[in-house]
Amino acid sequence: GEAFPYKFDRPHDIATNFKYKFDSYKSLSVNWVYGTGNAYSLSDKVQEGVGEEPVLVPTSRNNSRLESFHHLDLFYSVKRILENETEFTIDVGVYNIYDRRNPFYEYLEDAVPGSAPELVKISIYPILPQVNLSWAW
Repeated sequence: GEAFPYKFDRPHDIATNFKYKFDSYKSLSVNWVYGTGNAYSLSDKVQEGVGEEPVLVPTSRNNSRLESFHHLDLFYSVKRILENETEFTIDVGVYNIYDRRNPFYEYLEDAVPGSAPELVKISIYPILPQVNLSWAW
């Protein structure tokens, strides 16, 4: 058979983390993630379907690739030790701070019959605030 890129073939997959401790109780974390987009089979050929209805089919397996994705996250953490030695921590942060719309899924849509199909990109997880509370005893 013919060789094709595996669905999870990602030549570049990078994650970096920087954490600065202001003191024993407060810290700031910055995370950046980058990855090559996943390979997928894009239906890019028109073929006659059932009842002579035209349908889109892929010309080959995993013939396309999503855009590379990346996001920057920022977190601030404060820890307190209570008098009974219980440790309380609150983390406040933002996921995808620059609101990059990383494509999660793509497909061709034939919005106007007779015209060229349009590539529609679906993305998830825009900029998201986060709050995490935890305690240990």
